[in-house]
Formats: sequence, C-alpha cells, structure tokens
Amino acid sequence: MSILPGYKIMEVLHENNRVIVYSANTLDDEMPVVIKALKKEAVNPLEIALLMHEYEIIRSIDNDDIVKPLKFEQSGSFFALISKDTDSVTLRKHMNIHGIGLNDFLEIAIRLTEILGQLHQKNIIHRDLKPENILIHPKTGEIHIIDFSSAIQFSPGNSKLSFKSSPIRTPEYMAPEMTGRLKIGADKRSDLYSLGVIFYEMLTGQLPFHASDFAEWVYVHLTCKPEPPESVNAAVPSAVSEIIMKLLNKDPDERYQSTHGLLWDLKECRKQLSETGRIELFQVGRMDNLARFRISGKFYGRKKEIKELMSAFRRVCEGSAEVVLISGESGIGKTMLVTECLNSMIFRKGFFITGKADQLKRNIPYALFVSAFSNLVKQLMTEDNNRLIWWKNKILHSLGRNCAVIAEIIPELELITGKQPPAEALPPQELENRFMTIIRDFIKIFVWKNHPMVLFLDDLQWADRASIKLLKLLVQDADLHYLLILGAFRDNELEEGTLFHEITLEAQRQEKKYN
Repeated sequence: MSILPGYKIMEVLHENNRVIVYSANTLDDEMPVVIKALKKEAVNPLEIALLMHEYEIIRSIDNDDIVKPLKFEQSGSFFALISKDTDSVTLRKHMNIHGIGLNDFLEIAIRLTEILGQLHQKNIIHRDLKPENILIHPKTGEIHIIDFSSAIQFSPGNSKLSFKSSPIRTPEYMAPEMTGRLKIGADKRSDLYSLGVIFYEMLTGQLPFHASDFAEWVYVHLTCKPEPPESVNAAVPSAVSEIIMKLLNKDPDERYQSTHGLLWDLKECRKQLSETGRIELFQVGRMDNLARFRISGKFYGRKKEIKELMSAFRRVCEGSAEVVLISGESGIGKTMLVTECLNSMIFRKGFFITGKADQLKRNIPYALFVSAFSNLVKQLMTEDNNRLIWWKNKILHSLGRNCAVIAEIIPELELITGKQPPAEALPPQELENRFMTIIRDFIKIFVWKNHPMVLFLDDLQWADRASIKLLKLLVQDADLHYLLILGAFRDNELEEGTLFHEITLEAQRQEKKYN
C-alpha cells in the first residue's frame, strides 16, 4: 500500500484521533522508516502547525537518543514526519513481554534520567512522558524518547507559558500543576513527576492512581497520595521507593528540582546493588540542585531590585499597569535578574512574553513589538482546539476587521483567526494612530483580573523609534490594567536626545528606574 509517493506502507503501528503511525520502506533504497501522519479528519491549520512545531523542536536537539525526523512530507492533504526505524519496542511492550527486575529498572531509569536531563539543559519540557513514548532496542538496550507533539522549548522570555489549556495527551501521567487547577505553572519538574509515574508502574505493574475519566484523573493527581511502591511490591527496596515517592510529590518544590539529584540517587542504588547485592536506605535528594528554581544567591546587593520587581508584579495582579526599567552595562545580569524573579513568581494564569530589539532592525517600524507578539501567538498555539476557538472569537470580537492590521505584521495570527478581510483604507497620516490604537486594544484582549501579562522588552537602547513611541503610549494609557512592562537597556550605549532617552529621564523623575 502506498499513500505517500516514495514510500511503501508495511503496517499500522499506532493510531489515535489525531495521528496514525505507519511502518514503511522507502521505494528507492528500501530503508525502513516510520511515518507519523495527520489523519485526514484532523488536518487543520493548528494541527499542521503543531506537526511542524514537533519537527522543528526535534531537529534542534543534538542528541542521538532522540529519534530525529528525516523530513517533513506533504502530499495534497497528507502531512507527515518521516523518521528512521530504530527497530525498537516501546517500554510498554518491553514491560509486558519481559517484566522489569530491579537491575533492569535501574539501568533503564538511569538512562531515561540522563536523556531527560539533556533535554532540560536545552530548556525543553517533553510534557507527555509515558511508556508508549519510550523506545528500547530489544538487543542493545538502547533507549530513545519519541513524540514531541506536546513538547515546549522555552527561553528566559517564555519560560512561564500558559499551560492550563494546553493539550493534555495522557492524564494518567500528568503532574498536578498540569491540570491547571493550581496557582503554579508547569516546568521541568512536571516531567520528573511523569517519570515518577513511569517508575512506579515499572516496579509495581500498576499505576499509582486509578480513575475512570479525565475529571477523576485530575482529582487523584491533586488530592490522592499513592501507596509506596514497597507496599505494593515487597521486592522494591525502601530507598528506591522513597525516590519514586519524592518524584510523585504534589508540591513541585518538594520533588527533585533537577535530574541531577535524581540521577545521583539512582546511581547510588545501582552502586550498592552491584557491590553488596542489596540497597540500604539513605537520605534521598541530598545532591539536588534546589537553587535552580529560586532566587539565585549570586545577586548579592540586588535585594532591593528583586523586592521591587516582586512588589510591582503583585500590584499588577491587583489591577495596576506598571513599567519598570532596568539599566546597566552588558553582562551585569539584567536579563538574568528578570528571569530569576519571574521564575519565583507564582501565578495561576496569564502570559510572560518577551521581545528583543535588534541593532540591525532599528529602521524597521515596530520590530520590537513584532518580536514580542509573535512570541505571544506561539504560546496561544500550544492550547487545545476548544481554547483556540475561544481565543479566536475573543480576538475577532475585540478587533473586528482591524484584525487584519495585526496579521500584516504577525502572519501567524491567521492560524488562529483565519484569513480576515482587509481593514478600512485610511490616509497615510492616520495609519500610525490607528495601528497604535489597535496594538493597545490587542494587548487588552489578553489581560484581565487574575490573568496578568508580563512583557519583557530587552535591549531597548536599540529599539526602533515606532516601538518606543508605542511603548510611551502604553505607559500613558490609564485604561490599561494587569500589565507589567519590564524594559532592560544598556545605559552606556543609550543615545542622548532619542525618544527612549526622554522616557528614561521621565522614569527617573518618577523613581521607577532601578540601576
């Protein structure tokens, strides 16, 4: 059977409501490949964008333990990722056929943790770890992680994404914060929780929780404490049981904070088992890197700035709109200061988006805000279909035909709104005023009570004049609420007499500038 030119389909490996996965051979050299294709009924701009997203995010990972797609194929309405067939089986199948002994568990757990750590170092959260997305070669034991359709790669500018409405593929393995019912956002520790569920299942043969529908899964992940693995399977050493229970803690701050601490504990278990044939109880989590998710101790002398940033965010959550400018020479840690503070801010909903001025784009109008709002649209694209329809209606209701004005500079917006009729033609002198008004209205779509926006604009000394003029308009808008604008700039490279220089002088007069 051939449904894609150049390939011969051998069999269906997997199928759900979105995708169908085939085993196939290339016709030219008969190379075994795996084809992950969108089902015809699932083909829409969002699903195509998500498949492209998966392709791009995997291609960016320089790691042989990740099965990389060879190419992105399109033939008519057929969209697919083509990957080399590793001749492996899923961890699920491996467990069903062979079972998992303690030695086997430790080898697999250590390798999985190492691979996950490499992903996290590249700021990638997988968000759908489960036995079906882990491959093991039956002869070599080589392990691969697959299916990055839910994965997100973040930077300091988008590390706090709106996870509440993001697609949850497999509720059995989701962390409590992934449910959207908590005041905390998902991060790398959410993957560690999923890893804990997998480890639990490997050693006990059952999930730590049981539920019959999505709502019940949300409930058990939020409220129920699992039986320790050693209580379910007496062959599980207490130390291993405690490692898994630490991974399954409801509070991310009480879990392992990084793969580093988990890996150390797993290797200690393997070392003891190899040397003595048993694993003695020890204090788990001793080598964990707690500082990774807290204000860094290297900001000595910056306690005032940290306190002011946190206070500004709290006021914004209560309804204010504020601008904070952070100055200093290159390399003193302005961006790191903002990132560290925002990683410590716990908010239930909302957006943290970033725009960065480019010295080579100073003559391109609104380049800074295009950078920021493209980031925002990418965050929206992580949400499920129902939520995207909700956003589409909200955007179109607020902007009407003016939606096309935004789409002119952010074409990705049409993946959500669809193609819109052009806006009303205006004389050139009125275009700028209309555009600035529309941008202001566009921001207001995304901010309301309990749903703030933090807009971090970096390297403002290089920002184009139109962006700075728009920034000034936002500063002066008394109708804006729940918005915190953080601006970082190099004061030693700031040109006197520019519009942004005037804004910094005004900020100094209002005592909102932090050095």
